[in-house]
This record gives sequence, structure tokens and C-alpha cells, in this order.
Amino acid sequence: MAQTIRKRDVSPLENCGFVLHFLTVPLIVMYALWVVLPEETLHEWDVTYYPHKSWSVYIPTALLCAAVSVLVLNGAMNVLVTPEPDSVDTIWDEHSRPSQQRQREVATPPPPLQE
Repeated sequence: MAQTIRKRDVSPLENCGFVLHFLTVPLIVMYALWVVLPEETLHEWDVTYYPHKSWSVYIPTALLCAAVSVLVLNGAMNVLVTPEPDSVDTIWDEHSRPSQQRQREVATPPPPLQE
């Protein structure tokens, strides 16, 4: 018996990821060709409108600095919002609930000690 294939709803985020995935490869190839090829070869291919070659250093440097800045700022923000180690806030907050086991332990006192 043949199985029917259900059509799945595709979110806009998935579409965006799909398009960006297939756009990055040609862009990286174009960037690599622009960096490696001499200007005469680019002019032979009728490519005359492009940025100066010094931007081939500026672009990766700016991207690397931005990535490092994001990592450092993320770590710094996490350190700033983390409570002190001896604070009760590291264990309990406004969303905490005692577990069912803990509630039962509190509700029933332990049996008295006998000698």
C-alpha cells in the first residue's frame, strides 16, 4: 500500500535560511575571485565596477573584530547579571516551586526517636 506524503508547512525563517545558504556560495566565490585575480583579468571579463583591493583586508578584519566583540560583550553581560555565589538567588527565584517530594517531607513530620 502506497503511503501518502503530507505537505509540511514551511516557515518564513526556513525560507530565509534556504535562500541565504544558496546565496553565500556565489558571494564567497565572487569575493575570492576579486581578491585573487589581477585587475586586467577582471577588465577582460568586463568587470569594471568593484571596490579597491584594500577592502579585501578591511572586510575580514571588520568581521573578525565584530565576532570577537560579540563574544566579549556576551561574556561581560553574563558576568554582570549573574548573582553572587553565596546569594540565595542562585537557587530560588520567582519561578521556583518546591518539588512534590519536598512538600510531602514538610507536611509529614519524622517519627519520634525511640530508645
